[in-house]
Formats: sequence, structure tokens, C-alpha cells
Amino acid sequence: MIQQLNKNAAKKVNKSTHKVYFNKFHWTLIAIMLAGCVAYLPLYYTQVFDINNIYYSGAPTWLNQTLCISMPIISVIAGISNLFCIILLANKKISNFIFGAIAVILFAIVAVITKQWLFAVLNGLYYLPFQFVGIHTWKKDLTVSGSEVKVKSMNKKIFLTILGCTIVVGVGVGLIIDIPAIAKALGMDEGTKDWLYYAGLIINGITMCASIVAFQIAIREYKENWIIWICSNVAVLILWSISIAENIELHENAKVFTSAFTLFTYSFSFVNSIYGYLNWSKK
Repeated sequence: MIQQLNKNAAKKVNKSTHKVYFNKFHWTLIAIMLAGCVAYLPLYYTQVFDINNIYYSGAPTWLNQTLCISMPIISVIAGISNLFCIILLANKKISNFIFGAIAVILFAIVAVITKQWLFAVLNGLYYLPFQFVGIHTWKKDLTVSGSEVKVKSMNKKIFLTILGCTIVVGVGVGLIIDIPAIAKALGMDEGTKDWLYYAGLIINGITMCASIVAFQIAIREYKENWIIWICSNVAVLILWSISIAENIELHENAKVFTSAFTLFTYSFSFVNSIYGYLNWSKK
């Protein structure tokens, strides 16, 4: 009798822990994201697409045309994979690293196609191997049911120190990005060097450092990773909003379109990061 009760209790625990991979909130996010992607691809191919766009001078025509056709599709698949990754991360599921690995591989491919070499290296040589480090680390700290990781809380002084150092280093990285060779490696347009230009560089530097630090904190299972993600996502949303405004003034319709889609995808990251912090903060 006692054994039967224990079995029934175990079944209830398993059901309760496995049903939260995607709740109604996240299914809504996924549905909106998919709808946006379905709308994005036809609009891109009819309004922005140029079969004669040259990614690599000297390369065969067929190769440039293949890259031109496939790049937006790869970007969409990467965005969807990344959405599944961050949703599963917010729900403390170890499977987030699998979707994360798929996303960073595709982001690295896009970076190579668009000649953003630093982002290609960052995704391919940093984010990709650390997905497997994350799996190895989280396996040691799973709950009894084996479906979720045990969340930790960081000392406030340590966290504020990390946050302060991230901002300082980020500002430094932003100024280093102004070096022509590095700007070229990032695939950045130099533009007019006014206060807006330097503000963009600094935000870029801070968000780059913040994402690296937040990822490491997430691997170590500290809930404070979400605070950094929230701040980073706010900065990115501001950055892409500025980009859209600038490109509208310059009548760069193609860049307005791609920037708007990027802003659209990052808005999901922002909303999910708030949910992630609240969910990881539950006792």
C-alpha cells in the first residue's frame, strides 16, 4: 500500500515538473514569433532581395546567389532556435543548451556570410563550446526529477562588482571598436562620428561584454544572470531603435527592414528575460 502511494506521488511529481516546458505565455511568444517570420520572408524576398548582391568578390556567381537566397532563411531558423533556447533557459531546462548550440552555429554562419568575423569567432569558438560546458555543469545540479536545475543566488556585493566591471570593460571595448580594423571585422559602417555614433559604440561594447558575462553566470545557475540580460536587452532595443531612425532619414529601406526585424526578435528576448528572472526567483 505504501509502495503504491509512493509510486502515485512520484507520477504526480513527474507530471508537474514536465508540463512547464512551454506554458501559455511562451506558446503565445512562439506563435507571434512564427507569425512574424512567416510575414518577414515574403516581404524580404519581394521588397529587399537582390539576386545580384555580392557577398564575396571573385567568388562564382552561383555561390553569391546561393548565399543571397539562403541568408534570410538561415537567420529566421537561428532566431527561432534562439527563442526556444531562452524559453527553456527561463524554465530552468537543461535542453536549452541544445537549441543554443543550433542557434550559435547558424549565427556563426550568418556572420561568415556577412563578413562579421569577430561575431563569427565569438559564436563559433566561445558560445558553441560553452553550450556543452553548460550541459556538463547543469547535469550535476538537477532536481530530484531530473528536469530542472537548482537555482542559486549570488552575493549582492559580488554581483554589483561583476556588474560594475562589466560596464567599465564594455565602455573600453566600445571605444576599441572605433579602431578601423576592428570595426571592419565587426562589419560596422563608420558613419558620421557624432555623439550618437560613440553612444552606439559604447552600447555595443557593453552589450557584448554583458552577454558574455550573463552567459557564464547562467551556466553557474545564478538567477542574477537575468538582471544582466534585462539590462543588455534594453540597451540593444535602444540601439536598434536608433538604427531604424537613422536609416529612415537616409532612406535606406533595406536596412530599415532588417533592423526592424532584429528589433522584433530582441523584443522577445527582453520579455522572456523578465519572465526568467521572476521564475528563477521563485522559492
